[in-house]
Amino acid sequence: MRRLVLEPVVRGPHHLVLRYGVGDLRFSTTYWYDDVDLVELEERHGDDAIRKVYFHLLAFEVNKAGSLTPTDIDAGPYNDLVSDSFWNLWETLFRNVWGVWRLENDLPGYRLPRPPGPAVVDRTALTEVTEGPTKLLMLCGGGKDSLANFGIRADVYRLVGGWSEHTVVGRSTTSGVGSTALVSRCVNLRTSE
Repeated sequence: MRRLVLEPVVRGPHHLVLRYGVGDLRFSTTYWYDDVDLVELEERHGDDAIRKVYFHLLAFEVNKAGSLTPTDIDAGPYNDLVSDSFWNLWETLFRNVWGVWRLENDLPGYRLPRPPGPAVVDRTALTEVTEGPTKLLMLCGGGKDSLANFGIRADVYRLVGGWSEHTVVGRSTTSGVGSTALVSRCVNLRTSE
């Protein structure tokens, strides 16, 4: 059995240690935020809201461990946060981002096993984040995912990086249509500064 286990996120004043394991293997990643006071963020937004942020950071860091084909998943101290909407997003991203891996490893139908437990619907209120003294700067590596993020925020200040149209799994018949619209939107945002 290869159980994927999420472990509690450990916080320092300016860093987070994200830990997880698959079977006998253990992994950790440290995120450093030199100019962010994580203690102050917890005080301002509350433990519950920040716990959710830490869980989501961990979950998306852990997504790559799906390539070890876990047979079951234990969300550990975050089991209560595995809502239907979270699971649908997380599993969909895994299936789509790791599509080439699944084909290369002859696992075209592999799906992450959903953690056991009742379906959970998160009904907590959204955390309101007010604008601070620093303007938002979105960075773009030029990929479709980065460009899709420009549709999320209308107040993008700068487009950094380039653009190349390609696909790693063969010729795409629809990709050019959507990506051209995205590039057009980004150019419009960039020129309207």
